[in-house]
Parts: sequence; structure tokens; C-alpha cells
Amino acid sequence: MRESRPVPDLDRLRIDKSRVPAARTGRRKWIWGLLVIALAGTVYYHRDRLPWGRRAGAEAQAWPTARVEAFGTLKAVTTGIAANGYVVARRRAALSTVLSGRLVQMNVEEGDHVKAGDVVARIQFDDYEARVRQASRAIDLTQASRKEAVAGLELERRNLSERMANLAASRLRRKAAEVQAAEAEREKVRQRKSFEQGVISESEWDSVKTQADRLKAVAEAAAADELSASRAVDTVKAGIMAREAAVQRIDEDLRRLQAMADQAAIDLEKTYVRAPFAGVIVDKGAEEGEVVAALGASGNSKGAVATLVDVATLEVQVELPEPRLEGLAEGQGAEIFLDVAPQKGWPGRIRQIWPRADRQKGTVEIRIVFLERPPELREEMGLRVVFTGEMGADGATEPSGLRLPSEALVRRGDRTLVAVVRRGIVAMVEVEVLEEKDGRVVVEGALRAGERVLLDPPAHLRDGDDLPVKEGGRDE
Repeated sequence: MRESRPVPDLDRLRIDKSRVPAARTGRRKWIWGLLVIALAGTVYYHRDRLPWGRRAGAEAQAWPTARVEAFGTLKAVTTGIAANGYVVARRRAALSTVLSGRLVQMNVEEGDHVKAGDVVARIQFDDYEARVRQASRAIDLTQASRKEAVAGLELERRNLSERMANLAASRLRRKAAEVQAAEAEREKVRQRKSFEQGVISESEWDSVKTQADRLKAVAEAAAADELSASRAVDTVKAGIMAREAAVQRIDEDLRRLQAMADQAAIDLEKTYVRAPFAGVIVDKGAEEGEVVAALGASGNSKGAVATLVDVATLEVQVELPEPRLEGLAEGQGAEIFLDVAPQKGWPGRIRQIWPRADRQKGTVEIRIVFLERPPELREEMGLRVVFTGEMGADGATEPSGLRLPSEALVRRGDRTLVAVVRRGIVAMVEVEVLEEKDGRVVVEGALRAGERVLLDPPAHLRDGDDLPVKEGGRDE
């Protein structure tokens, strides 16, 4: 028979909770209680920074504010007109070539700074350079021909001087021979009477006749020499005139060739795309190897190779509905808030109200210039403009002082701050107190007239906090 085994008793493995010490349970309760109290205290201390704390604070209290007043050159008025807009450049150029061709050089990238006259790009220029060299060679050959012609002309002029001298000598010889021949003829007439009267012999008479005939022949020869010399002078003069005409023709050819060379140089210069003014390249429209067209892009060709912006002319462009233009004028102040940093306002001034409205939109364009340039300013940035009203007669952009209630000051160590509310966000701005009198202070700092500051702000307030505020205060 099989022998039976004893069954194990599992009840012995159970934990008897009645044996757990009471002291351990009490200690756990104390620890949990302390943790809950600490958590509640932390939440209470930071209640204003929590979303539900802010909502509760909004329901319970709205912080009073006061408006910053100008104390000096700027009137503390606000028009209440605001508009969204963009940053645009007053001077902007789409750079393109005058000629069509393949782009062989692209010397810029987006963001590059260029100076006026810098080469941005260049199209294929081999054939234009060949034309310039050909024109230059033709000019060189023509100038060499002119040099030879001028040398021949100078030689002819020297020859003319010699011929003129020979002519003058021949004329003198002719005149002397004619005088001698005339004298011999008179002597012949006298001796004829003597011979007829038998005073002189026949041999003497023959000698007189021979002398007169010889001198006459000499005079005739001198006259022939003079005529020949005169003809030689005329021949040299004709040669000079011909050479002068040749030089004039060469000069005309030179002028024509020089005009052709100038045109070739102009065409070669047109292969360059140069920056017309200093600025920043904001867009590159073509790459090396692409074909650019002179009259804009068509087919596979490109138009502008790059876009250049003069960053010194960046300004604000907004469009206002026509009914909201009342009270605005050129020269009035404005506050500009960039979307990239909406908590900070930048001073501006209305430069121009467009002389023409947009009939379809029912709006008028307004341009505002920055009186202080934001470092992060870029073209096409979004922004919001608040028109602040009239500026001082001297055109000052900042008042000589800003006045606000003394309750707005927050002293932290050796710093004096005010809590400025900009678009619902608190910005702690450091100021310098210039004067304090009758519960008000005159300060200098990065404030603008018309901005609102918190009165008696909470001690824990920091940059970026958002608090519900009252639009009115003690000073309004």
C-alpha cells in the first residue's frame, strides 16, 4: 500500500496585521501631512503665476495703471489708431543684365553685403571680348597708317620749302638776266648808229650783236627755269593736299573705329551685373550655367539674377482704411512693435501719407520711418504700429523727461525699475529718477510717452508676466 503524506498548513504564511506596531502607522501619516502642507504653501506662493491663479486674480482684482506723460518736447497724447504692417525697403532693386546670355559667374549669396559697383554676376563674355580686341587691333593698324601718312606729309612740306626756295632763286636769276639782256639790247641800238656812221668796225659791231643775243638767251633760259620751279612747287602743293586729304580720311576712319571700339567696350561692360548701391542681397534668382534674358524671364531663361535691398532705407508700410485717416499727418509720432519681439516698442515717425488711395481696398498707404533702428530688423517682417500723435516742434524723438506717479517705482537693490505693460505683457524697465515732487517723479529711461505702468506692482513680478490691468488710474 502507498503511504500517505501530510498536507502543508498555508494559514501559517499569512501576515497578522494586528501585530504591526502602531508607531509606524502614525509616522507615515505625519510624513504625508507635511508633504501636503508644503505643496499647498508652494501653490499659494506662486498662485499668481499659475494659469488658474491668474484667472482667479483676474476675477478678484485688476492692477491699477498710470499713463507715462511727457515732460518736455513730446506731447503725451495717443490717437488710439493702430494697424498691422510690414517692413519694406524704400530702395530695392532687382538686378538683371541688359544682354541675354548664359550666366558664367555668380559672386553673391543671400545675406551678402555689397558695395556700389561690386560685380554681382556676369554672363558669357568671350565674343564681346573678341570684338573689343578686334576693334583695338583695327585702331592700332589705322593709327600706324596715319603715322606713315603724316610722315609723308611732313616730307612733302619740307620738299615744298625747298621748291619754294628754288623758285625764289630762279625768279631772281630771271630778273637779273632780263636786266642784263635789256641793257645789252640798248647797247646794240646805240652801236648800230655808230656802225652805220662808220665809227666802229664791223667786228666790233658783230661783238655787240653777239653779246646782246647771248644775254637774251640767258634771260629766256632763266624764265624757263622759273617756270619749271613754279610747276614743281605746284606739284608739291598738290601732293601735300592729297596727303592731307589722306590723313583726314584716316582720321575719319579712326573716329569710326573708336566709336566701334567704344560700343564693343559698352557691350562688354553690359555682361557685368553690378550693384547700383550698397546693400544686402536678399534673394538669388539664378545660378551659374542658367540662361538669363534681357527683357525678363521667358521659357527656360531667368530675369533678375539677384535682389538687392538698401537696409538703410528699411521702413514700415501700413494700409489704413480711409475713415481712420482723420487726425493723422506727416511728421506725427508712432510706436512700432515687431512681431519677433512684441514686448518692446520702437519710436517712429510718419514719413509719408500716400497721395493716392486704393479704390478697390478703400485704404491709403502710410510709410513710417524708424527713429531708432532695431538690431533684428529684416525686410518683410510683420509688425504692429500704434500712432502716438503729434511730435515736438523740434522733431525730437524722445522727451527731455517722462513723468509718472511715484507708486510705479520698484526698487531692487541699487536699481530703480518700473513695470511697463506692453500688449498685455509686463516688461521691467530700468529708469533714472531726475526729480521727485508731490507724489510724482520725472525719470529717464527706455519708456515712451503714452505707455502704461503698474502702480504698486507685486514684488515677485518679472519680465514676461501677464497681469490684468485697469485702463484708468489716479492720474486719469
